[in-house]
Amino acid sequence: MTPGRGNIMLQTLMGLYIKSNDLFMKNQVSLPPGPLVVGVEIENELNMGAIIRLACNFGCPAVRFVYQQIPGIKIARVNRTAHSSSHSVDWKLVNYSFLTELQHKMSLIAIETTKNAVNIADTVFPETCALLVGSEIHGIPEEILAMCSHSVYIPMSGSNKSLNVSHALGIGLYEWLRQRLSG
Repeated sequence: MTPGRGNIMLQTLMGLYIKSNDLFMKNQVSLPPGPLVVGVEIENELNMGAIIRLACNFGCPAVRFVYQQIPGIKIARVNRTAHSSSHSVDWKLVNYSFLTELQHKMSLIAIETTKNAVNIADTVFPETCALLVGSEIHGIPEEILAMCSHSVYIPMSGSNKSLNVSHALGIGLYEWLRQRLSG
């Protein structure tokens, strides 16, 4: 390899790269605020931070982490994973009673494998809704699923049929956004 040739190749590749903020400023679209994000019994602070960051990515104004009993959470660890998104999204830890009130205001859509779940690709998401994801180990409790107007599942072709809670949320948020962009 001749001296400097690698630099030319790198410069050529780097010429294709554009910072995401620059790309999206050029292709800005007007969309309604994203759905409310609800994490039910999420135990891992890293997952909580990833959920907050996803909510920020998709323009969701708020995230609620809902618990039967609010646990001790290391907020610094959540904020470290969420990065600057923790300042852009209104996020709180709340009790189950929050969902009792919320179900009268908007559709609650569980991203969960349930007997009545419908393929996410066959689901029409309302513009105003809450997307719920559940505990890393136990999913969304039955009493919370009973409050939901819909349950959706994400089809998978691999041998592992389980997604990380933040990945499942990312797919759900993308589907909500895709429907807004194509509708």
